[in-house]
Amino acid sequence: MASPTSPSFSRNRSTRAGSHAPPPNALKLSPKDYAADLRSHGLRSPCTPSPVRDTKPKTPTSPSFTNVRQSTPDSRLQAFRDDWERLIHPGHTNLQEGLDILDGLVRTPNLEKPRGIAQYNYVNYTNPARPSPNLSKLIQIDLNKVHFNDVRVLSDQRTKPSKLLDSDDMRSALSEGLPIVVYVPPGECGMLDARVDVPGFRFEKCGPTLVAGQGAFSLARQSHGHQSVYTQAIGQCVVLDFPVTPENREGLPRSDVSAKDFGRIFAWASEQPGACVRVLHPGDNVFLPALQGRLTISLGHKGSNFSATAHSYFAPDYSHDSDDERQRKRPRTDHQ
Repeated sequence: MASPTSPSFSRNRSTRAGSHAPPPNALKLSPKDYAADLRSHGLRSPCTPSPVRDTKPKTPTSPSFTNVRQSTPDSRLQAFRDDWERLIHPGHTNLQEGLDILDGLVRTPNLEKPRGIAQYNYVNYTNPARPSPNLSKLIQIDLNKVHFNDVRVLSDQRTKPSKLLDSDDMRSALSEGLPIVVYVPPGECGMLDARVDVPGFRFEKCGPTLVAGQGAFSLARQSHGHQSVYTQAIGQCVVLDFPVTPENREGLPRSDVSAKDFGRIFAWASEQPGACVRVLHPGDNVFLPALQGRLTISLGHKGSNFSATAHSYFAPDYSHDSDDERQRKRPRTDHQ
């Protein structure tokens, strides 16, 4: 090895210090090949411009938005949609219509109401000291005892509907999970013996129970003039409700629409101001103000082939208010 004072060492040092030329046998890369070589090592050429990010917000009309699931992973609505696909048999008249409706609701942002559903206590009306009543048993009593002339048939969505002849015919269709929708009035030893307590409100009366077979759609153009509580007793259902206003009253569809029209109706209702969706399981309650439009989709739950939703009506309770408070809450007339 040459010493630091040798001529060869000095010559090599001056060559390294004063020249950056590549050795004669070095591989020469074109700018294009140089950039490709950098990319292969995960690097970017200094001459390559930085990629431009698309900062434009997605809109509900963009394809990428409509293909994104808007519900959260623990969404009851998404779970209901999955149950629909699992429980509804291939020959069901509402199979595809229901899937289309539920897919549209799942994709609509901010439509499903959070799962913080209020719980109200039911008491035995005839004997409040007794334990809380079993609503599913009381509704079964009403179904077994009701006279068919007192039943209101809202819709019959079977593939080949034949007129329901009597109560036995109705019960048979429901037990088979066929898509019929009926209002069953509360009866003695049935739902008339149950009353739900809502703080700040006075119980007015027990309404009819909405009973619907597997995969049935139903429409209530306008709810009762009082506030109401809907309690899911059997099965599960999707409830889409919205305020009825002078602006949308004329657009409300008829109550006797066909099942094929419900896709259009759900799409219209979901666009109304204040519209929201809730999925009710047995024991869930929902408090609705007066004059609400309401759409439902019914499914069985934990072995049942139909859904049953109890209705109760209420009015504000001012009995514990002072005279000044009652006067302040009293509705004002135009000349006041």
